[in-house]
Amino acid sequence: MSEVLRHELAGLGVVATAVGAVLVLAETARRHLGWDAEHTRKLAHVGSGLIAAAFPWLFSSALSVGVVTGGFAVFMAVTDRQGLLLSVHAVARRTSGGAFFPCGVALAFLASARPAPFVSAMLVLAVGDAAAALVGRRYGRHAHRFGCAVRSVEGSAALFLTTVVVVTSALRILDRLPPAGALAWGLAVAALATMIEIAAQDGSDNLLLPVAVALALAPATGPARGAALVLVVVATAVLASLLEAARQPEAAGSGGRRRGAPVSGSFARVLGVRPAALLHLARSGGPW
Repeated sequence: MSEVLRHELAGLGVVATAVGAVLVLAETARRHLGWDAEHTRKLAHVGSGLIAAAFPWLFSSALSVGVVTGGFAVFMAVTDRQGLLLSVHAVARRTSGGAFFPCGVALAFLASARPAPFVSAMLVLAVGDAAAALVGRRYGRHAHRFGCAVRSVEGSAALFLTTVVVVTSALRILDRLPPAGALAWGLAVAALATMIEIAAQDGSDNLLLPVAVALALAPATGPARGAALVLVVVATAVLASLLEAARQPEAAGSGGRRRGAPVSGSFARVLGVRPAALLHLARSGGPW
């Protein structure tokens, strides 16, 4: 047996054991501690995402990651069909997040040529998404709706702040970027991630968030990183404008601003983010 194959099999064993432990913990919390399915599902979500963040050191081949995520997807589908693993599948809302999750992990790994983008993507998926959900449910007072998804300003702000911390820290620790450059990327990617989370429907944020974060951070250490940062900022501003434009007919059809709708007239202002300010920062030639 070659050293590479031994390394991949060892990684597979570590992941299978760790994910199994997380799922057992979630089932135990549901059956014996009285946790509801929403909380146990988030526990499984966070644990699986944190385990996935270690993939760059556990696997050297995208094929291995494909096998792991494919096996996980099949396992989720079978347990759902058989009425098992209620700690994950028994939520009242309709969601396809369990199918999107492994796809997002696999595609983010393919999009990442170095650990920092992938680790950032997994931490945003695991910690940021969970923070948004938990803060939104507990402290959410100002609702905003896009399509069938209803979220809160407070939850979106939690995702934004968590993503800033996660991305900035990953770029500082793994890529050794200067503090100002890492923070600029953290702010830009956080704004993009928040816009995507607002727009995502039916659990698709489990796919869109990690892929977008990994792709956005891919050029963060390259020679064209300044131009790439500007592009991320512009893409965020365009997405925010499109979301606002798509939202206007719905608001008009309901006779104006709905009860619970955000006071602000734009998604960017809801989050306290000014894409134009980030664009100016990028163009000013910072230390990135």
